[in-house]
Amino acid sequence: MTEMHDVAPDAEVPGNTVPTISAELQEVAANLSAPQLEADPDDVLSDVQSTLNSLAGMAQGLTQQRQAAGRLQEELEEWNSQLQERERQASDKEERLLQLEEHLKQAKTNLDRMAAENNRLLAERSEALKELAQSVDLRDKTTIKRAEAIQLEQQRIDEQTASLRTRSTELDDRESALKRKNEELGVRLKQLQSAKDKFSTIVKSFNETVQFNSTLSAISKSVAE
Repeated sequence: MTEMHDVAPDAEVPGNTVPTISAELQEVAANLSAPQLEADPDDVLSDVQSTLNSLAGMAQGLTQQRQAAGRLQEELEEWNSQLQERERQASDKEERLLQLEEHLKQAKTNLDRMAAENNRLLAERSEALKELAQSVDLRDKTTIKRAEAIQLEQQRIDEQTASLRTRSTELDDRESALKRKNEELGVRLKQLQSAKDKFSTIVKSFNETVQFNSTLSAISKSVAE
């Protein structure tokens, strides 16, 4: 802002208003208008010259006051323009602030809505995770039970395997014994077959002998008759 100049107390700020006449000027005017009776001409001339000098000084002062008032008016107008510009800028800032406040309110509303949605999603996910944890826990328990059952089944299978191995060993022993008995029976069968053949031969020879004797007896009876 431009510098403010000092103005005489009698000067008025508004536009082209004529300044008020000072008391000194009024006194000079009164002295000029008053009749000078029985005065010395030199004194009168001295007073007139003094009055003229005073008027010249006062005129110069008035001119300076008018110039100062003009400069002050210009400064006031410039200041008023600056104030109007500042008011316009303040209005623009206020409008921008209102827009920003509205934007912030909208953003807060959106954030609140997003927060509520996120809370809902978190609650749903938490419930889903809880159900999943329960399901996993149940699966773990089921798996443990299955593992125990499988362990028992494996133990039973191991026992059955051991029993089958024992039975297999026993069967191997029985098969070996049966093989030996089979071999013995084969030998005995061969011996029996040989004895049977011998017995058949003996029986055949006996039958032939009996038949021969019968024939001989019949011949003998025929001859005797």
